[in-house]
Amino acid sequence: MFSAVADSLASLLFPSYCELCHHLIRRATGSTLCDSCWNQIQPWMGTVCARCGEPLISPQVPADWECGRCRRADTLFDFCRSFGIYDGTLRESIHLFKYGHRTRLGKRFSDLLMVLWNRWPQLADADLVLPMPLHRRRKRERGFNQSEILAQGFARQVGKPYEPRLFIRTLPTPSQTGLSRRQRRLNVAGAFEVRHPARLEGKVCLLIDDVLTTGATLNEASTVLKRGGAQKVLVLTLARVSPLAALGSERHSLEQDIL
Repeated sequence: MFSAVADSLASLLFPSYCELCHHLIRRATGSTLCDSCWNQIQPWMGTVCARCGEPLISPQVPADWECGRCRRADTLFDFCRSFGIYDGTLRESIHLFKYGHRTRLGKRFSDLLMVLWNRWPQLADADLVLPMPLHRRRKRERGFNQSEILAQGFARQVGKPYEPRLFIRTLPTPSQTGLSRRQRRLNVAGAFEVRHPARLEGKVCLLIDDVLTTGATLNEASTVLKRGGAQKVLVLTLARVSPLAALGSERHSLEQDIL
């Protein structure tokens, strides 16, 4: 109560502007985004692959339906869900968080992951929460690991043990941006290590990351975690790169032309 009043008073005395739309933030939101922009960040509520969570175009598929990659056993993690498609306001806000050093967004993003926790009961099987590790050199350059911020806030909310040092990145691999699926897989090969296998033995791990692109990094991480003793690897991400983003942009452009 007192904190809310203090935030409201601060917003009156020291007005701020949304970093996405640049409109005045009229009430304290706990971040650098206004309510209007936050309300544009919506979860994907359509159908998904039962295993990897890939958003699907078809509105009607069986609950246990798996995409082609999962049927070919190309997916090495056991379950994955992403809050939304990596596009629009969600994409822009993640860029602010990750590259603009707006770490205050982490609390709001952890709340978005709670939407997935409440929707998918399979996630409750997790024994511990792990962040996708960042190599110490990259972390030193950036100043933080965005996945650690997400995972720590999320673990606190769901009451699961948070283990940031159990699983580490040993190789400072180049950026995955612009690489093909095969190149991404080769780029992260041998990049991870389990430091304390005894603490991982037989556990169901919930791995937290910001964006899922092709799944190559998550596949390598899952392989190493299972080799290190994990029984299963579950995954949550804020966003997922999907061809459906392009379809959505085309639909929006068409609607604008019609209007």
